[in-house]
Amino acid sequence: MTKAQDRVAEYWRRTLAQSRQLVFVIDTSRRIAAVSEGFASAVGARADDLVGHACDALMHGGESPDACPLRDLLLDAGQHDGEVHSEVLGKDLFVTVTPLPDETGHVGHILHVATDITDRKHIDEALRENEERFAALFNDAPLGYQSLNEEGRFVEVNAMWLATLGYSRDEVMGRWFGDFLAPEFVEAFRERFPLFKEQGFIHSEFEMLHKEGGRRTIAFEGRIGHNADGSFRQTHCILSDITTSTRAEAALRESERLLRQSQEVARLGHYVLDVHAGSWTSSATLDEVFGIDAAFERSVEGWLDIVHPDDRPDMAAYFEHEVIAERRPFDREYRIRRIADGEERWVHGLGALEQGADGQPSRMFGTIQDVTERQLAEEQVLRQAERLRQTVEGTVQAMGQLVEARDPYTAGHERRVAELAAAIAASLRWSDESIGELRTAALVHDIGKNAVPAEILNKPGRLSPLEFALVKSHSRSGYEILAPIDFGAPVAEVVLQHHERLDGSGYPGGLHGGEILPAARVLCIADVFEAMVTHRPYRPALPVEEAIAEIRSGLGVRYDDEAGLACLRLVEDEGFAFADAG
Repeated sequence: MTKAQDRVAEYWRRTLAQSRQLVFVIDTSRRIAAVSEGFASAVGARADDLVGHACDALMHGGESPDACPLRDLLLDAGQHDGEVHSEVLGKDLFVTVTPLPDETGHVGHILHVATDITDRKHIDEALRENEERFAALFNDAPLGYQSLNEEGRFVEVNAMWLATLGYSRDEVMGRWFGDFLAPEFVEAFRERFPLFKEQGFIHSEFEMLHKEGGRRTIAFEGRIGHNADGSFRQTHCILSDITTSTRAEAALRESERLLRQSQEVARLGHYVLDVHAGSWTSSATLDEVFGIDAAFERSVEGWLDIVHPDDRPDMAAYFEHEVIAERRPFDREYRIRRIADGEERWVHGLGALEQGADGQPSRMFGTIQDVTERQLAEEQVLRQAERLRQTVEGTVQAMGQLVEARDPYTAGHERRVAELAAAIAASLRWSDESIGELRTAALVHDIGKNAVPAEILNKPGRLSPLEFALVKSHSRSGYEILAPIDFGAPVAEVVLQHHERLDGSGYPGGLHGGEILPAARVLCIADVFEAMVTHRPYRPALPVEEAIAEIRSGLGVRYDDEAGLACLRLVEDEGFAFADAG
């Protein structure tokens, strides 16, 4: 090795001594010449002890992977990057290799900069699985689905819609909805569609023409989808064929495509700060990230001018008090505005202080990495997750209102039961996730009533034993509708059990005690209370005192003690009332 090459190796050993990034320098024989503290820590060794070792052994257990970008660099002496898996570290890495010529122009060393992308790849895989799951839900949903644009023309239908009316996808897409209606219903659609777009929700029934002849009476439940600016985007409607059966099909959750995260690009710059002078030197990569040139004043004040104005006071206090005064390592992600063009970016700054002979901080060595793409990718994941949550919530609400539309005497029942059940669970200090799962089950707990003829649901007098048996079947019908759907929680099981009682007197399974899910026990109490204090076809609303007495008399017998007492506290002590109460 020449003296010029020795100077290159020495410079990088000094530069990387305090770096916490995964960075190392090798010579052309693939031997370690310099290594960052972060890399040494990752492999469990001292940096000095790694110098001279083969990089293949340290990173890959002796075998160099085919994806290693070093292969291309050795062929053309240019900068390359790629994704590499390290068996030794147990991580997926995005690696950039850069030739390091010495002062004579000879390339004797190569800089390796690695970024851990293991978590990002896990996120990508989770997004892909979610995409596939929601696509399967959409395509295989047992409820029909259609989406219309603002002109009332089809932009999407699913397989159940096509099977219900006998058409192919090509015969439907782009055509006006009225083309499929029985003639006497066309004008009604013309009148209702503008109201639908204005009000945001529709419940309606139309007679539609089957391709093979004849008609089908179709019940529609729909909501409006909006653009980010609040303007109309398209309709989302579920439909069920009620011509020969009132039995509703299972929920439809619209599948939304998730965009993959942008691949993170490793842009790592380094700097050396003279604490006493308040000035710093920087690498070309750091200058490019900050958008500065040789004329830029490299001072602490100059650095603060680059920090985003909204973050500047906080960063100044952090640097002065935590880093300099308390001598903590600099480790912060913050926003900047590039000097060259004013573009806003996110960077991750790292730095470590070096003490002088007087024991005071003298210099700080550090790195700056542009992490904007990662920040944007994480924000995008959150937005996509929120859109999926809203899609599921909208579908559940539409399903609940499908039941209410057939049983006007219990309009709002499922929403009120969900309201009380969530309040009981919150009083019991359930997690937000568990409360959300309970609310979902409550909003669709009577979906099985779509299998019960409307004349029985609305019958004002006493039901016959056969009629009552049909009503009791709604728990299992609801389970059969919901079971194929992956809610990420036992929603279908909770719906199946919401009429079970601790003493085994409930239905449909006659379950006892601990056999009943906790969520079903809470839903049971909320359902009983709401049903007693609201009007029914066969009786007027009962006084709240009677509902309280029913719950109290059944504690530990029919109803869960803990959930029942929480309900009583809410009603008697905290003045709970339904949001839509008189």
